[in-house]
Amino acid sequence: MRRRWTMVWLLVGVGFLGSASPGLDPADEIYTFLALCEGAGYVDHLPPLKPYPETVLRELLSRVVDRSTGLVRERALQYLDQVGTETSIEGSGRIDLRMNASGEFFGIGGGGIDARMYPASGVEILADWGLYLVDKQEGASLALARPPRRDLLMEGMALSSYETLQMDLVADSSDFEIGERTYYVKQSIHSAVTLGSSDLFFQAGLMRSSYGVWDEEGIVISQDAPHAPRFDLVWRTPWFTYTWLYMELVATDNEGAGSYRGKHLRLQGLSIPIFPWLSFGIWETVIWGPEFDLYYFLPLSQLTYQQIYAGAPDNSLFGLSLAARLPHGIKAALEVYVDDAEFYDLVEFNFNTLYKASLRAGLRWSAFTPFLAGISLDYLLITPYMYTHRDSDVNYLNYTHDGVNLGPALPPNSDRIQVKAVLTPVSSLRWIPSLRFIRHGNASEGYENVEPGDGSIFDDGYTEDGYPTFDAQPTRFLTQEVIEKTLQITQQLSYEVPAFHGVLELEGGYTYEYIWNVDLEEGQEATNHYFWFGTRFSW
Repeated sequence: MRRRWTMVWLLVGVGFLGSASPGLDPADEIYTFLALCEGAGYVDHLPPLKPYPETVLRELLSRVVDRSTGLVRERALQYLDQVGTETSIEGSGRIDLRMNASGEFFGIGGGGIDARMYPASGVEILADWGLYLVDKQEGASLALARPPRRDLLMEGMALSSYETLQMDLVADSSDFEIGERTYYVKQSIHSAVTLGSSDLFFQAGLMRSSYGVWDEEGIVISQDAPHAPRFDLVWRTPWFTYTWLYMELVATDNEGAGSYRGKHLRLQGLSIPIFPWLSFGIWETVIWGPEFDLYYFLPLSQLTYQQIYAGAPDNSLFGLSLAARLPHGIKAALEVYVDDAEFYDLVEFNFNTLYKASLRAGLRWSAFTPFLAGISLDYLLITPYMYTHRDSDVNYLNYTHDGVNLGPALPPNSDRIQVKAVLTPVSSLRWIPSLRFIRHGNASEGYENVEPGDGSIFDDGYTEDGYPTFDAQPTRFLTQEVIEKTLQITQQLSYEVPAFHGVLELEGGYTYEYIWNVDLEEGQEATNHYFWFGTRFSW
């Protein structure tokens, strides 16, 4: 047995993972808190599209304050203070230094400005801007010089398997030399302008997004995908929540390289609260390009109907969700997202058939005890070739943005089971332990004329002569001879404290990772250890 040990020490700027405003960052901890409050019944039927404008956050947190007591109410008041109601400009400083025992090095540090403005009633402006200095050794990949495959940017970054880079840096050629080292100057910008009330609003901005009943790692749009220009209209009533979303994406070639404009995404969804404890959701998505087709922008139409009407070879998908709040603070949720399927076989419960789909199902317990806030158990499944799509030399139709899956970080033909808890042993301290077990196989295994044939999101399952290997036969979900298996155990701590007329945030953690059949090489095993510690200071 071959054992590979990698010891990685990280100093990570916590604030660098997102904006200071939760209205610009779907990964902000406030969304985990609201999800737990929904499970406990302190708030009902959260909107599926995140991040929320701060006017919506204020309404939801105020509702939690009115319905809760004790520690929950105290925490909701703290978050309510962070959201704010007045124009403000804050500064912050951040640093990120990474290295491992093999000599890889990557460093980034700098500062930025976070602004909130309310120029008129019903108008909200959020923005953050950061300027960072990047120091990297030769060979460490980032979006500074686009690698042949965008997923290779994980190399040299000390990220665990299937972990994505939580940074939004614009790739350009700004650099300078000091001695024998080259340094890169990079910018990071997020913004949002919102018009309307918490019940009906239009928003335009540049940010990461998330859609679905889960507060992280969504199967529709995930917070792990890079930021993108976004325009959305949300209408919230006691009977339904309607979401209209348009995103401008960046296309690549069929190997994830290059950068091409003209890729578009439209999503529209309806969330219906059947009972106070039960909600149903339905949505549809279409990805197309390079043409700009206005018929997809009709608010009261079906996207698939418009595609068929126009005879367009675009990529359309649809999804369903069901969420139920059970007794004792337990919430059950199910999401299914479908690209292609043999409908009549599935209706007859014959699952040994064709389907390109993803699914996530699980339970979450909102405990809200003095020590334990909540714990969740969920299962994620992605069938072969889900999120892929065949196109010409520039792929405007697959489910990627800038070469990264808009959905989960896992590749097609994978599944994952996860247990995660949120512990609060003392005030202002969050401890998040988690355990994940992941399986992945190459669905193109055994097909010599499939390009690239590596089982990634760029492997569409078509042969060189255009035959879909997944058509008219079973889906081959994890039926391959060699399956990569990954076990990850993570401990994460975060703490914030007032300091020097500002706020100092600290974060640290450790991930143990063991992999069987590394990179689908039978018999190859690896043990990895990842450590990190981080800080962010704002004033």
